Order: sequence, then C-alpha cells, then structure tokens
Amino acid sequence: MSMMHEDPICSIFFGDARHAFVPYQYKGFSALQKPPFNSLARSMGLKQLVFLRQTHGVYGKVVYAHDVHDALPSFVHDGDFLITATPQIGLGIATADCLPIIIVDSMHKVVGIAHAGWRGAVAGVGSNLLVRMNELFKTMPEHVTVYFGPSALPCCYEVQEDFQEHLRLSPHASQSLIKRDNKYYFDQGFFNRKQLELVGVPSEAINQTFHQCTICNPRFCSARRLKSEERQMTVVVVR
Repeated sequence: MSMMHEDPICSIFFGDARHAFVPYQYKGFSALQKPPFNSLARSMGLKQLVFLRQTHGVYGKVVYAHDVHDALPSFVHDGDFLITATPQIGLGIATADCLPIIIVDSMHKVVGIAHAGWRGAVAGVGSNLLVRMNELFKTMPEHVTVYFGPSALPCCYEVQEDFQEHLRLSPHASQSLIKRDNKYYFDQGFFNRKQLELVGVPSEAINQTFHQCTICNPRFCSARRLKSEERQMTVVVVR
C-alpha cells in the first residue's frame, strides 16, 4: 500500500509498485496527462507535476510559479533534485533501490526532493540540495525536517569489497559498509544521514519512518531484485 504523509506545510507521497512506470516512456509529456500520475494529481490537488531526467549527479532545478503555465515537460531536463516554494506544484523523483530524500523548510515554506543513488550520494547530492535551498530561500539546516523514502537497505544491498574505494574520501566510510558472512553491504541511509548531519542537520530531524527496503519487500520496484526498468515515484507538494 502506498504511503501519504502530511507535514505541516506539505504533502508527501511514497509510491510503490502499484504505481510503477518506465520513465523514458513519458519523455516530453506533462506528467499530469497520463496515468499513474493523473490520479495522484487529483488526490494531491496538483496543478503541475515535474520530473527530471535523472543522471546520478548533484545538480537540479528550481521550479517557479510561471512553470505551471509553461507545462514543464517530464524527463527532459537533466538533474537529480528539485526545489519549489510554489503551492500545488508537485516535485517527483523515480527510484527502484536508490534513496528518495525530501527536505522540508517550514520556516520559509520551501521543499526539495533528491534522487540519491550511490554515485549521487558519494558526490553529496543531499547536502548540495540543502545548500541550494539556503542560497535561494535562506533555508537553515538546523530548521529543516528530512524524510527518507523506500530504498535498498543494508539487509540486502550487497556490494563488492572494492566498493569501499568509492567511499574513501568520506569520514564515515567504514561505518557505512557492513561485513556479514564475508560479504559487504552498503548502508546508504546511514551514509546520507551522516552527510546531512555534517552540514548541520540535527540527527533528530531526519525521519526514517518510510525508509523501507525495496529489495526484500515485494511491494516495491527494485532494479536489483527484478532487473526491470520500472520505477516508483516519490512526490512532494507545498500545500
């Protein structure tokens, strides 16, 4: 069952395989025009729903009020995070083992969402999103609430021993890799949480209630488990 969470200033939808879609099939369309997005748009009261063409990087786009009238096309512009302060514009990302990160600034009524695959996480996509929110809207890390969505968890996220080379510049690399029965497992939730804490987000401000494993839980899309291009969506909207 999909999950809807109501924050004081926004609504967040954590989708699952029931609303699965293949991103490239929607390239160039307004996301509101087609299922499974149109029913979500009605239930969340959206005037627009924006997705980027995700590249596992650290850059993104700010969505302003005028973008509603431009019918911003889906999966065309490259980027891995979105920011808006405009009500009724849904910001979406597509995942199937990568980590959805939502940052909510209640003080300035701004939201941001990031797609954090391991490459993006290592490059700092979550902290980069927060820095951009600070530059544009004066978001302060000590005043945000962060939500982690469904992703691969360390119970199942097996990596090769040489994966630690990717983390060598991180101060919490050793704690992010778990060795079990001579195999290595990556804790991407812990890794991203520590990165956010390093830039000032309080640990108690990071909500992991919705951080469930996409690999061992069959209700979710999982690239590793299913070898499929289908993805689930996470959507946030300022009310």
